[in-house]
Amino acid sequence: MHAMHAGRVALLLLTASVAACFDFGGYTRKASTNPTAACEPWYGPCDTFPQCECPEGEACDVVDVLTGETGCIAPTEVQRGEVCSDYCAAWLTCVQGTCKQYCEIDTDCPIEGAVCAQVLRMDYESGARVAVPGMRACTDQCDPREPQGMCGQGAGCYPYDELWRTPGHTICGEAGAFGPDAEFPCSSDSDCVPAYACTAEEKCRPWCRVGDSSDCPEPLSCHELKNKNGVVGYYFFENQAYGACY
Repeated sequence: MHAMHAGRVALLLLTASVAACFDFGGYTRKASTNPTAACEPWYGPCDTFPQCECPEGEACDVVDVLTGETGCIAPTEVQRGEVCSDYCAAWLTCVQGTCKQYCEIDTDCPIEGAVCAQVLRMDYESGARVAVPGMRACTDQCDPREPQGMCGQGAGCYPYDELWRTPGHTICGEAGAFGPDAEFPCSSDSDCVPAYACTAEEKCRPWCRVGDSSDCPEPLSCHELKNKNGVVGYYFFENQAYGACY
């Protein structure tokens, strides 16, 4: 988990393949894509979407994930999809170790096909994942095989939905350091280097598109994955099925 400022803990999005909660990231500051959105702070002095009620040069972010309380903060230059440890640029928030855009509804998200998802936190006493009141952020719609298209350096791209769900959504998240020849077993996709998935054999293998033989080097081919519950199948990015090279 990532060290965060007072009042915040590592934020999570419950993802299908990573089985962990993530910090989100987003785009550069933009005008609201929802022209009817009103400035209505939910709990605190400012509103995260649309951004309002903060002095010029400051941005609104959630400062207490237990209550969802907002506050005006000094934004950083960390952009959507880039790895973060605390704050991001205006309109963005740090979830799953990368910056993601705040939103209220799906149409607030700047990327076609993205959804506005509830942000979670981990309750370390109970081990449960708990919703952060009033805090929602957009999925990134990145390609697991080529995360650099949407995600920053050191970030991977992970399925947000369960196996077989279409159209599928994906998110950027801080990646690990395990490659295919790692000495230690992986326990989740986020243990692996970008563009690699953690398989049932606890090895990091390249993501691949089902039906595209060019994604796997010979003699490997694209195979199904197994989730934590033992269910076997494919994850989807939009309508394309993804597996791992074996």
